[in-house]
Amino acid sequence: MYLVRFRLSLAKEKSLLTIYFSFLVQRGECQHDIDCPDNRACIENQCLDPCIVHSPCGKSGLCETTSHRPVCRCPSGWAGDPHTECYQCRFLDSFRPIGSPRLTFIYPFLDECQVDRDCPLDKACKSQECVNPCLTTQCGSKAQCEVDFHTPICVCSPGLQGNPLVACIEAGCSSNNECATDQVCDFAPGSGFTRKECQALCNPGNCANGADCTAKDHRETCTCRYPLIGDGYAACLERKLR
Repeated sequence: MYLVRFRLSLAKEKSLLTIYFSFLVQRGECQHDIDCPDNRACIENQCLDPCIVHSPCGKSGLCETTSHRPVCRCPSGWAGDPHTECYQCRFLDSFRPIGSPRLTFIYPFLDECQVDRDCPLDKACKSQECVNPCLTTQCGSKAQCEVDFHTPICVCSPGLQGNPLVACIEAGCSSNNECATDQVCDFAPGSGFTRKECQALCNPGNCANGADCTAKDHRETCTCRYPLIGDGYAACLERKLR
């Protein structure tokens, strides 16, 4: 008799445990937000991130869950309604007087730039993007491209000279300081204005007949030989005696 009662009692306890665990399964991970971590919310009895489940923020908006609630904000340096769309802020430095406060122009710029002045000085606006204009600039052989105020410029590297749009070659000289005082750094004959060399001054034919040529400090001076007078570069004439 006691054995039968014990078995019935045991079966009843098992049934109650089954019902309890079934209730826990149906109850899920949570019933309220407070049952979840601060960066999660109770959604359909599960602790989930509402930023991922509901995607409440607009274009370019950032979502962060705080106190079980999704909070939308625009990135640093951007403006707009984070629930709809965030826009980049443009600083109109090109139009502000020196010393005046920096002006922030909030406007829905969907592109990185509209004109070159929207970009850094070493970039240019191409197809609404700030890019290096040298990437699409073809310079001559041994020349390099530099950007000056958004504009690509081809230049010869140090130690080279010539037409950077055609070719750069080894330099004979780059300035008069590299030559003797009676010489000048000038384009070499037949070089097509691509190569400079130290060349002598006072060459035949530089001065007029009857004039003497002197070279000093990279300059030549033609002086009429005494007793002749006149312009040593044009003509020297005999002095007329009265």
